[in-house]
Amino acid sequence: MSKQPQEKPRKLRTPYKFKSAIDLQEKIDEYFGYCEEYNQVPNIMGMAVYLNVSSETLLNYEKNKSGKRPTYARIVKEAKEKIVSYKVQKLYNSRNATGVIFDLKVNHGWQDKQVIEQDLTVKGIEDLLRTKRDIEVWV
Repeated sequence: MSKQPQEKPRKLRTPYKFKSAIDLQEKIDEYFGYCEEYNQVPNIMGMAVYLNVSSETLLNYEKNKSGKRPTYARIVKEAKEKIVSYKVQKLYNSRNATGVIFDLKVNHGWQDKQVIEQDLTVKGIEDLLRTKRDIEVWV
């Protein structure tokens, strides 16, 4: 009995949901218009639902690992920046901004920054010995 070489399983790729970058841009613009009309705050998940794709698909468009659709990456990045802009405006216009701050930290990489300044001087051995002698004189 001779063994036949086994074929490697091929990865199935799903086709792009949008036929062109123009279709994607139009649908994203439509989403922002919908948000404005119904007084909704735009967000990544809401945009994914509106576009009828997963948030993972949007992330894949943005990363553009295949290199085939760089325009998709630019469009999604711009949409995400527009979403952050809406949230920042809401932050400035809100009396209770805790939720907006939380969202910006969790979903958009914002973080509290704490700056600690430290002045450290290293003394030579002579200074340390002199200090020790001064202390012994006072004791």
